[in-house]
Amino acid sequence: MNMKNNTKEANVGIALVFVLTLASIIAKLTGSATWSWFWVFSPVWIYVLSITAIVLLVLFMERND
Repeated sequence: MNMKNNTKEANVGIALVFVLTLASIIAKLTGSATWSWFWVFSPVWIYVLSITAIVLLVLFMERND
């Protein structure tokens, strides 16, 4: 894969998180969803935790080489 494909895939992932979060916020504000705000923003924190875990794993693997 070249850099252009990697950037496109990253943009799709961020767009998906944005759409899911926006849909959750709209559902919460309109009363369609009775979730807590913790779950409304779960796409964001799940994405951040996933990226953090991947970065830490890569750093750990490089350190052990």
